[in-house]
Amino acid sequence: NTGGAYSSYSGASHGGLGYDVAQTNDTYDSVTNPICPGAGGGEGGSYLGMNGGGVVIINSTNTISIGSSGVINADGDPMVGSNSAGSAGAGGTVNLTADTITITSGGLITANGEHGTIPSTHWNSDPSGGGRIALKYSTSGPTDNTGITAYGGLNDYVSPNRCAAAGTVFLQDTGYIVGSLIIDNNNCSNYATGGYTHLGREYSEGSWVPLSTTQIFYDVLADNYGILEVDLTNNEDVEAYSVTEQNNGDIIDDQGQQYSIPAYTGPLVPEFSTWMLILVSLIGVGWIFREQLNIVKAKP
Repeated sequence: NTGGAYSSYSGASHGGLGYDVAQTNDTYDSVTNPICPGAGGGEGGSYLGMNGGGVVIINSTNTISIGSSGVINADGDPMVGSNSAGSAGAGGTVNLTADTITITSGGLITANGEHGTIPSTHWNSDPSGGGRIALKYSTSGPTDNTGITAYGGLNDYVSPNRCAAAGTVFLQDTGYIVGSLIIDNNNCSNYATGGYTHLGREYSEGSWVPLSTTQIFYDVLADNYGILEVDLTNNEDVEAYSVTEQNNGDIIDDQGQQYSIPAYTGPLVPEFSTWMLILVSLIGVGWIFREQLNIVKAKP
């Protein structure tokens, strides 16, 4: 994977940063078309860090259906060990494209960062960030998103607890040219300073950097202490048709200041090109001409 956290007990990152911002790896991968696994956690004592979540990519012309007990899981691995343990892995990738995607109540699609159930002696191991989920459909998609999660991990054996950042969830009806972005951290609120969720990244000259093109969304939802950080220092550009911040969700810039995402005013559906309009016009003229010939032929 991307190499994971840099030092002992540090949480790892993918769509969201692991808790120890100074020691974790950079965020990486696309919001709209993720393909990467989650990063592995930092080692601890005699134990290696745990693996990041895997990658699930499905492209179907039919229906992808998740039943009430169905699960697509790309969570990072939780911590293990009796005396000392490395940190958990970051969430991985779930990337589904289909005609229809359905999720019955109780079904789950997850790319959560992990911490794990461990003895309280492992207080110094940091949680890892959430992964990236993208669901794209041409006819219909999920009507209830509660089972689609890319939460950051939690260490609640310390006081105050430690929260890694949420990953990203992207939903798109492909009849539209833009989709919806959700950042939801399951009400986990005690972040390390600067340890938030990032937009898509591209790999350039040995590092993951903000995209050189504008990232455009139909709507952006920051919910349940999900915090999106926009990297203005590196000229990150994002627009949205609508923005919602609720239940202590927030959108900030990389200086920690409130940030208002500029409004997207472009088309929501693909526009016909000039040549397409000409073609449609010619087809229409041809149809009219044919009908006129049929009328003439029908006359006695």
